[in-house]
Amino acid sequence: MGLRLANGATNVIIQNIHITDLNPQYIWGGDAITLVGTDKVWIDHCKFSLIGRQMLVTGYVAAGRVSITNNEYDGTTSWSATCNNEHYWTLLFYGAKDKVTLQGNYIHNVSGRAPRIGGNGDTTMHAVNNYFSNIGGHSFDVAEGGKVLMEGNVWENVKTPITAATPNEGGAVYNKAGPGCQSAIGRSCEANVLISCGNFPGYADSAVLKAFSGATVVSAIPATSVKAHVMANAGVGKLGTS
Repeated sequence: MGLRLANGATNVIIQNIHITDLNPQYIWGGDAITLVGTDKVWIDHCKFSLIGRQMLVTGYVAAGRVSITNNEYDGTTSWSATCNNEHYWTLLFYGAKDKVTLQGNYIHNVSGRAPRIGGNGDTTMHAVNNYFSNIGGHSFDVAEGGKVLMEGNVWENVKTPITAATPNEGGAVYNKAGPGCQSAIGRSCEANVLISCGNFPGYADSAVLKAFSGATVVSAIPATSVKAHVMANAGVGKLGTS
């Protein structure tokens, strides 16, 4: 079974568990973790595999402040919406007025929504030091209401690191390295790295910096160290390594 946090749930840690075999053979067979009307949720060192629908979803009501760190999202499946043995419904952020940190995660063998941000409500995301690998479809898909700061991430063998529709759907992205971030987060942004990937345009939307202005953000390591760090730390049974 999956987990559903709702109706004012706050100060919750979900750590070191593997959610798997959640009706993967059925269309929309269930979500691994659902957040609806929550705040201060930390999802850390977990693994998700063989899920019927979303591995993580924030509903139309505010999910609040959410930290998603050091998890493994394994999309390998025999039941694939895209007929490529890769899971599609990976990470969906629809919540209202949410602030999400996506850090140190290993997201692999999926084909879409990895992640999808926006389209409803207002979600601000700091995506930092994640490793995206073997994605036959798209990784980031940012729509209206989504504001994403991407730094120090690695994409390897990803067909579409960020959808071409992203700049036309009303979302905002900042993915440029250097001192442009200084005024918003108090330091320079780390460069992202792409290996054998599709196009990854540079975006420097000022709406993202405005959303992060004065915020306290996590530190970042250089992308050159990310793959080894994530592979050593992400997933279950690795609490002592982080």
